[in-house]
Amino acid sequence: MEWFDVEDDLFWKRLLILGIFLNIIVLFTSDLGLDTHVRLASDESTGDLPWGSTRPIDSMASDPANPGTLSPDYFSAHSSSTISIITLSTALLLIGATWKMLGVRYAAIVSIYPT
Repeated sequence: MEWFDVEDDLFWKRLLILGIFLNIIVLFTSDLGLDTHVRLASDESTGDLPWGSTRPIDSMASDPANPGTLSPDYFSAHSSSTISIITLSTALLLIGATWKMLGVRYAAIVSIYPT
């Protein structure tokens, strides 16, 4: 007796829906990465970090007078919810493109792959 009929398209569509659902859950329950937290904490206009330099290699890292900065290309004025929406949109676009080019089976595999 076979538990799952992998030749049935309904199986792959259910797996695809499960993968999309899991991506949405992970999006709202997982923390953002360290680099994203650092960029979100920087001052929007100057890129100053409230705790100083982020790298212990920096000789000025222990100096409280040195604010530590990020270059303007790397700090972000986006909120964490904006980043979550962008991430979900990117995942859905990738899943949709895979479905269009390769079919529902590959799209289902892409949807359950941890991103």
